[in-house]
Amino acid sequence: MTINSTRGLGGNRGARGLAAAVALAALTLTTVVGPSPAIAADFSPARISLDKSPTEADGKVVQVGEVFDWKLTVACDFTDDACVNATVVDHIPSDFEITGEVTVDGVTDVTPTVSGNTITVVFSQALTTTQGAATGLKGTATISVPVRLVDLDYQDDGRIFVNEATATAANSPDAVAEGQVTASVDLSLEAGVTKSYAPESNLALAGEQTTVTLTATNNSNSEVGTLTVQDPVDPGATPNPFQSPLQLSGDPVVTWPSGATSAVYSVYDVSSGTWVAAVPVDAPGALTTPVGVAPSDIGGLRIVFSSATGSIGRGASSTVSVDVLNTSDATGITEPTHFPNTVRATV
Repeated sequence: MTINSTRGLGGNRGARGLAAAVALAALTLTTVVGPSPAIAADFSPARISLDKSPTEADGKVVQVGEVFDWKLTVACDFTDDACVNATVVDHIPSDFEITGEVTVDGVTDVTPTVSGNTITVVFSQALTTTQGAATGLKGTATISVPVRLVDLDYQDDGRIFVNEATATAANSPDAVAEGQVTASVDLSLEAGVTKSYAPESNLALAGEQTTVTLTATNNSNSEVGTLTVQDPVDPGATPNPFQSPLQLSGDPVVTWPSGATSAVYSVYDVSSGTWVAAVPVDAPGALTTPVGVAPSDIGGLRIVFSSATGSIGRGASSTVSVDVLNTSDATGITEPTHFPNTVRATV
């Protein structure tokens, strides 16, 4: 913060975190269903087949953000007429992001389109059939769809994703291929925190009031049991901004993080060099300053939000607002002066 002879007050931030990783193991299942009502009786029967599997996944284990391809192999078995009006539709699960162009190898005259997470590939090879000219697929084609797994909750560890695709033709039963992947998600614990002052500056006069607002967030990929916010990081260090030129005043006003069931508000007593805790409060109760510590001896604050079931949600946040007053030391400031301090949040 900054105190001027005419203006003054700023803020700082602090946070910590761990990295996340995701791995996938794959299994492909292929089935043929039919006969399809779409089979045209006038064409000689054919049989379209489809296989689906992940590729470029380094032993079928991928990390979050790593790109790999879903590979679909579609083939047409026929005696007289090839697969007329052959089409493949692939429904990519919403937990995967399509990262690039869908490509088709092995044949020409093919049109892949993407709508959301649905891939449609229409084969338009010129065919000579018993019923005259037509279009479709003869031979074998390979479709590659580049995807990556988006960020997952730790609770998704072991979750199975099913990716289903269907191949159809006017003179063939439908073929369905299911690619299954199992996600392996590592636990990543991370908290975020911000700090601000309102107003951002004030006059160098004793008793001038400023409101400090702290916001702590659970940025982990999991629910957590506790979310803690503390200001400053080291209340025993010198100088301490809550000793000079500021002094905490009154009780904090808080918004509770979702899932928290209780909270403990503590203040740092500079006279004893210890944290003094108030009585625990059940959600969503108001927090009060611990008794027995003089305002002039308060050198920091700490609030620990807890959940008996470890259910403080991913992305859950708490806002803590507390008033501070300029001490008499502020009157000796004759030019703009910045008083930095660091706040911390942990899970």
